[in-house]
Amino acid sequence: MIPRLKNDDVVTKCPSTAYNVTTSDSATWSVCPRTVYDGNTLQFQGGVSRADCANLCASRTGCSRAAYLPRDSGCHLKDGKQSRWLYNGDWETIELVAKTPSGNSPKNLGKWSNIIPFPLVPAAVAALPDGRLLTWSSGLRNMHGLGQYGRTYSAYYDPKTGAVTERLVSNTNHDMFCPGISSAFDGSVVVTGGSSTKKIKVTNNQPGSGEVGNKTGEVYNFASRKWTVLPGCPTKPLETNDEEGLYRSDNHAWLFSWKNGSVFQAGPSKAMNWFYTSSQGSFTSAGTRDNTDAMCGVFQMYDATTGSIFTAGGAPDYDQSPGINNANVITINQASGQANVRKLRGMNHPRAFANAVTLPTGQVLILGGQTYARTFTDNDAVTVSELWDPDTNTFTDLADSRIARTYHSAAALLHKAP
Repeated sequence: MIPRLKNDDVVTKCPSTAYNVTTSDSATWSVCPRTVYDGNTLQFQGGVSRADCANLCASRTGCSRAAYLPRDSGCHLKDGKQSRWLYNGDWETIELVAKTPSGNSPKNLGKWSNIIPFPLVPAAVAALPDGRLLTWSSGLRNMHGLGQYGRTYSAYYDPKTGAVTERLVSNTNHDMFCPGISSAFDGSVVVTGGSSTKKIKVTNNQPGSGEVGNKTGEVYNFASRKWTVLPGCPTKPLETNDEEGLYRSDNHAWLFSWKNGSVFQAGPSKAMNWFYTSSQGSFTSAGTRDNTDAMCGVFQMYDATTGSIFTAGGAPDYDQSPGINNANVITINQASGQANVRKLRGMNHPRAFANAVTLPTGQVLILGGQTYARTFTDNDAVTVSELWDPDTNTFTDLADSRIARTYHSAAALLHKAP
């Protein structure tokens, strides 16, 4: 029988029947209904389950317990300092009762190498056909400017030999910080935009033509080396509802080349679209992916034969915004109509500015990121990686890198692991 208590009465034991949930690291957490902790809140995350709330607390340094509000699925992570345990009919408390068995600890899954010294901060990475990685920073080795330098420090990394070779690219008048990157049919790396917003480069240094403030779609012809503007492919359909407006809302579209000259846009806006590159260009809606935007989330086509795309994480706004752990599988077939969206249980950790790599097994490795999106800082870094398995739809925590990888970090699949 539940004791006759009123809200805000102090309790010393659970006044109702508690039950347990198990987190991704196999630890056991107790859920006590009708109670709340009133201590300092380290972090809030909405739209999560009780198990996800326990996972968030387990992954957050300093979190000893959590307060959960079922009516809005809100998770409040608590630090335990000067905290009182109170009766409250609307809330539930979540607290660790049994730690992870040593044999199942995430630290035993996976392995990190030693740090590889680089002469620059590799803010962008591209995998080359010969197995090397091409990396670059900006107009300076360790920081970026506003495009005033007209140059880019770059370095090649050869995983076979471990050699890192630096090169200063100064003949392009192009600062390639924060660009778009794609691979062409011949293995060339196409670098679009960056701090020099008018510049577009291919690795053979052929320039494109963009305009400041006009992000309408364009198509590049490798034979004629010319760009064609597609007025029927505007950015409005793919824009997020970012607090900073258009400066951020049209950033980092999740684009996938598909059939018959079509391009599928999966995010980061919650709205999805088809873009068509024939004639003057056109677009049509592909439905809604989720109930929130996911700026700087991760996206991977992990099975091209079935048109299966994995998406996860991100944040509602580019900067100063809580990360999310939402995850979905999107399936596309014909180059039109509504895409099929299947919601997953969510990552073990909310992540903005994370990276994802599809492995040869079809599994997706998610690395780095922040629980709270903030540019140019390593605060709130998530250093535990996790692996999504499409066969079991599970997320498994892997070894802790102990190194923050946040805004402008990168990850790439090597030809063969060293």
